[in-house]
Amino acid sequence: MTVEDMLPVLIVAGYVGAIAVGTLGSRLRAAHPPPDTVDGEPIPQTWEGQERHRMGTLVLTVGWLLGIAVSLYWLVVAVGWGALLWVVGLVVGVPSVIAFVVALISAARRRRGAGPSGVLWMLGTAAGVALLVVATHLTVNGVSGLAGYAHETELHVTDVHTTRKKSSYVTGTYLFDGKEHVVEGTWWGAESPSPRPGEVVPVWVTPLWPHPVLTGDLAAWRLLLFAGGAWLGGALCLVGSLRERRHTADQNRSIAERQQERTL
Repeated sequence: MTVEDMLPVLIVAGYVGAIAVGTLGSRLRAAHPPPDTVDGEPIPQTWEGQERHRMGTLVLTVGWLLGIAVSLYWLVVAVGWGALLWVVGLVVGVPSVIAFVVALISAARRRRGAGPSGVLWMLGTAAGVALLVVATHLTVNGVSGLAGYAHETELHVTDVHTTRKKSSYVTGTYLFDGKEHVVEGTWWGAESPSPRPGEVVPVWVTPLWPHPVLTGDLAAWRLLLFAGGAWLGGALCLVGSLRERRHTADQNRSIAERQQERTL
């Protein structure tokens, strides 16, 4: 049995391990939370259970890293390094920078004893909307290929590259809107064997920019798989941002009321 045959089992086991480790870290953090502050005062530098809280944070981080590693391995096997880097830059890189900026703003406000900032839920809403737009784009292109609405044309194959994992990538030229276009290294997503250089095979050009070329039903399903991840991520961002908005408003209202009581 090869590693490729065991891939589904390895992925499921990896996700189960990541969820178990992350759950353990979350419970450790919840069992030893930092003390509540009064009137927006900074959190004390030391408190009872601080070490267990930090250990929970570390364990939770390990769980997240394990889940990310499993997801990256799955994506590399499924789509290759080129598509993976594009997805990571869009879905992971940009939100990571935003999260880092938000963390800096929140830390600065805590040091000044100010209430929570509304930047977090606003950025979460923006990220959620952006992911839903991407999800809609991928869904329309993927469904167009499966439903027969995509523009059918012929690909003149000029080169075929097959990896060690038996995935084939084709290069060639096709006509679309009266102009000749070149597609380089697109994944062969048809159930039939990959073509040879010099052959002419049918492909489908999706309706939405940048009009990716679908080489078969499997390529369309791959777009829908990415769309599902984007739908899920966008929904989670919006739900989380709405909760954070309510939490921020409640915290700021409570701090304002306490400060008003102290001035009376």
